Amino acid sequence: IGAHAFRPAGPPVGRRGGGDPRQARPTFRERGDRSLQDGPCARRRSGDGRCQGEVQLDPRRRGQVDRRQRAGVRVLAEHIARRREVEVRTCEGIARQIDLLDLHIVLGAGLPRMRVEHGSRVLIGSHHPIIVRLDALVERFGGGLPIRIGWSCGNGAPCESALDASSLALSHELTQWLESHPDVRTVHSPTNMSLLFSDAEGVRVRRLIEDGEVPDELPDLVARAVEDDLWRGTLISAELDAAAMVVQPFDNATEISEELIDELDAVLEGHRAAGFDIRLEGIAARAVVSGRDLNDSTARLIPLLVVLMGGVLITLLRSLSQAAVALASMGLALAWTQGTMGWLGWPQ
Repeated sequence: IGAHAFRPAGPPVGRRGGGDPRQARPTFRERGDRSLQDGPCARRRSGDGRCQGEVQLDPRRRGQVDRRQRAGVRVLAEHIARRREVEVRTCEGIARQIDLLDLHIVLGAGLPRMRVEHGSRVLIGSHHPIIVRLDALVERFGGGLPIRIGWSCGNGAPCESALDASSLALSHELTQWLESHPDVRTVHSPTNMSLLFSDAEGVRVRRLIEDGEVPDELPDLVARAVEDDLWRGTLISAELDAAAMVVQPFDNATEISEELIDELDAVLEGHRAAGFDIRLEGIAARAVVSGRDLNDSTARLIPLLVVLMGGVLITLLRSLSQAAVALASMGLALAWTQGTMGWLGWPQ
């Protein structure tokens, strides 16, 4: 017995009228074709106001669709806001980095301008009462702190006496060079200092080097120099085993003292190679030499200090990158400090 035997008699009943429901209910293709033919504005509406062929959604399902749409719009808006925030933060970070780079360039340009000074001025300050009185004295009378150039004779030196021919030749050469130096104000040496000498012709002013040559009366002039209180203990020793000359620069500025001492060392290098034991004495010379020794020793200690600080930071932070960042920050701060000192004209 087939399935058609159980069908009820009479015409098939559809949803809205008689007939076969398969024939009364349009397919998806038919609905699509109808919507394409009629269009949303050309559809004929039925008596209840609904378009013919329009598929109506359940109100509950329509609410779900609306909520999903609102949620999607909200997520999209939040995503756009986050992207804008990231862009703003990125721009601000780039601007801060550019500002830091500009600041580093400006302050780094002050490093070559930083001066290095030695002596009491840089230790106690230029406004100290002693420094102020010293500057007033120099401004009134002129000249800076003297530099003494001393050499010894005997014990294998080229000179046997402080006033023999070889010693006087050394003094005469240095005196001529120093008197022509632009930073030197006065020079007092055994070859340009005057002596009152009396002979058959009377009392005359004589020197140990006259017209570039040693005079014939040198032994008598040497005896007179040893008896002169202005010579003994200042230019020569009482035993004639050492001689000296006093050089006075125009100013007490550290730059002048350093340049003068450097040039003096270059000139004296040849005489030292010849066997003379020549030394530089005086407050200015000691300040320059001791200051340079201090700078050299500090420069040798800086790498060791950096290594020790890096080891301590690595031990405490347990991170090589964080320790490197900390050391770099300290180095950058030091460079900025020195650059600021250079722009302000403060000496180191």
